[in-house]
Amino acid sequence: MYKVLLVTDQQALHDVFQAFEDWASLGFERPLAVHTAKEAMLLLESAPVDAVAYVLPKEEGQAFFGFLAQIPHIAGMEAANDPARLRRVLSRLRRTLHERNSEAVLTDVLPLLQEEFYNSLLQGARLRQDELRARAGALQLSVDLASPVCVAHLLLPQGETYLQEVWRYGRDRLEVALRNVFERDLLAVRYALHVCNIGEIKLLACPKASIAGPALLAQTQARIQQAREDIDEFLDMELVLQSIHLYRDLAALCAGEEATWPAADISGGA
Repeated sequence: MYKVLLVTDQQALHDVFQAFEDWASLGFERPLAVHTAKEAMLLLESAPVDAVAYVLPKEEGQAFFGFLAQIPHIAGMEAANDPARLRRVLSRLRRTLHERNSEAVLTDVLPLLQEEFYNSLLQGARLRQDELRARAGALQLSVDLASPVCVAHLLLPQGETYLQEVWRYGRDRLEVALRNVFERDLLAVRYALHVCNIGEIKLLACPKASIAGPALLAQTQARIQQAREDIDEFLDMELVLQSIHLYRDLAALCAGEEATWPAADISGGA
């Protein structure tokens, strides 16, 4: 439930807030109440609230406003002076706080949902163009759905041996390390990694703006080359490029309409 603080020297407002009976049904705890800005500042140091209503003398009110400006997550609300108006104010405030909290939760989980989406594509998800547009919009993906995409198949020949004899931190942490190498959200291309098993991974390259297929292919090869050097330097592990598949767009990837290029010289052999 949400918490409200009333700050005012007007006893009539205190009486309205204390007599109001519908706090719980509207999603609020019974309000905290003080008479001065100084009391409110001290209270807020130990008792966080979601919203503050205040009516104070001009000079004191200005000082308190400056204090609240430093705590932007606390919402302001009208200090309504009758029960009907207070109910309307609290209903609006509840919607505002709910929307704010929903946005905060979405910000936290959005990267995970985006990762799941890219993983599903690399695992063979079959989505139509309209479904892709809807998912991209909902997940706030910064990719150009009309541009070509690349899927690279890579091998880590030392995978199991490396895991048991060199790495020693477990499979999950190795997967995280590989993702950190590849999944840098670079300026022009979004790269996403799917670890099929400890010896085989797939890399999806999705451009953020219009680009020709050969140009994307060259950028993806350059990214793999850089990753290969980083993995060799920091993880002492070999990376082999097996093949790269270029698709007209994400819809073509979902439909399996591909054209395959042989591995480039950077692969180091299969």
